[in-house]
Amino acid sequence: MSRHTLNQRLSRGLSNLLIVAGVLLLGWVGWRLLEHDRAQRQGRAELESRAGRTVMTVSRPPAWSPDAAFAPELEIPDEPPAVPGERRGASSHKAQLIGRILAPGVGVDAMAFEGIDLATLDLGAGHIPGTPLPGRRGNVSFAGHRNTDFRGLRDIEVGDPIYVETKASTYVYRVSETRIVEPEQVEVVASRGRDELTLVTCHPFDWVGPAPRRFIVHADFVQTAPEGVPRGSR
Repeated sequence: MSRHTLNQRLSRGLSNLLIVAGVLLLGWVGWRLLEHDRAQRQGRAELESRAGRTVMTVSRPPAWSPDAAFAPELEIPDEPPAVPGERRGASSHKAQLIGRILAPGVGVDAMAFEGIDLATLDLGAGHIPGTPLPGRRGNVSFAGHRNTDFRGLRDIEVGDPIYVETKASTYVYRVSETRIVEPEQVEVVASRGRDELTLVTCHPFDWVGPAPRRFIVHADFVQTAPEGVPRGSR
């Protein structure tokens, strides 16, 4: 067999291998998107099926004191490359629903579940363990992927409303600050002595692969809306 023929066969074999790998990768990505969409639909249906909500009143935020802040040892999620076929944890029907996060002005509408492991973040936004649940005092914190659920945060501005809808009630927040931090700056989800919401995603938004920094949205608690998100805000 001549060197030219051998090179041709090797080239064809490599081309076929790349085609197969591409098809498998597309199939895996499609499966992840289907799992995400199914979890979002199921979560939304479960949330909307709840009637007769009980209002959980969040009291007026206390005066902020720097002595009240603390830095919990929480890992802010990254998006490391996943391997096709990798076991990613609990399926959508096992994920614990927390509620729904809506930022109508930038198109964010994400069901949120408990935890920030990769399997959970594949399904929707994740409530950061160790931070309060919606309706409780302190810094209620969620994380989400920059290319899916929290993609719209790139356009959010100070003053924009954010709604966190739960089985109990709907909590209204207003954006007070956005900033970019390093991954080790976990103090962004620490209590700052006031009632607020913090959303965390990776940055830059257009980065290919695991992004090196974090985009943070802080929003102050405004009020409880027992009737849900105002009509026309969704």
